[in-house]
Amino acid sequence: MQTPVPVRTRVNAGGTLSCPKTRSCAEPPVGVLPVVGSMHDAKDTSAEIDHFSAFLEFIRPKAPTLFDFDPNTQSPTQVLLLDSGINVDHELLRIFAQEGQIKPWRTFGMADTDSLKDMNGHGTACAYLIASITQGAVVYSGRVCEGGKDGRPLARNVAQAILAAVSEQDGVKFDLIVIPIGFPEDDPELSKAIQVGLNKRILIVAAAGNEGDSSSTYPADYDGVIAACSSDYWGNKSKFSASMNDKNNAPLYILGENLMLPWASKSVEETPASAAQSLMKLKSGTSYSAAILAGICASLLQLASARPEDADMLHGYGKMHRLLTKMRRSNVFNAEEFKEEFLSHGGLMSP
Repeated sequence: MQTPVPVRTRVNAGGTLSCPKTRSCAEPPVGVLPVVGSMHDAKDTSAEIDHFSAFLEFIRPKAPTLFDFDPNTQSPTQVLLLDSGINVDHELLRIFAQEGQIKPWRTFGMADTDSLKDMNGHGTACAYLIASITQGAVVYSGRVCEGGKDGRPLARNVAQAILAAVSEQDGVKFDLIVIPIGFPEDDPELSKAIQVGLNKRILIVAAAGNEGDSSSTYPADYDGVIAACSSDYWGNKSKFSASMNDKNNAPLYILGENLMLPWASKSVEETPASAAQSLMKLKSGTSYSAAILAGICASLLQLASARPEDADMLHGYGKMHRLLTKMRRSNVFNAEEFKEEFLSHGGLMSP
């Protein structure tokens, strides 16, 4: 499947991952960092150039074996996205839904049980990033918030969603849970749910937060969670991004600035239906870094699935984080080099 990409594509010299600013519900005033515990975006002040499209054009030709899915030898990664829902009516999401790459799951903490609905746009954007990077993976929508002033995410909703995912009541065995939202304080219920998920060998990727170096954001701060920090297209740390340097989790800087992403409007009155189906916004934030990182993790799990012993080890935080760190430092995206260096017992999988 050929991935549709937004307009304004320009390939720059470089090849680091980048992402726009979503942190969610409402834009903070100019010069004011957004509040954690919601999905507010980081403030974007640079030119409107879509670095995600540039990233896709840079990376795919260099590593087709990594990002393409072979149904004959690989197993599709089951990904759970906990966010504001997914608008599959958007023209860039519709094809993924039609081909079974985006599916409904459940809602938590709201009367509306439609998980393929997004009154904010944040979840739609993150789903697009994940599905665009990894071919074959299935992204399930776990709607845990509505977004907006009165619809900020609650830690309890996220915790309940994780526990429901672990129970496999719906017959889905999730490999990866993506949480592009965060909370400024430790929550016992959320902490316990995260640990249950990790004990079940489910990888968890979360946004590090947009409040700068010294900020704490949960669940990204919990041990065993893969925390996504934001960089620009050239690999420089984003000014708004948490650094995680003083945390137990080593930081992974992934593209998080200047991403032109599909968005959802709150109502037909606000945006006509025809326009809403093609609405795009330029965004930056660690939320998008988390989504891109999750897409890479899903691709790695699929590539390793042809060798069960490798796939099992990559489901653990230590091996996956080590692999991602090596990729980030060496910029290894050549498929054959990757397979030889990382998916052999003399490379990543060695003790």
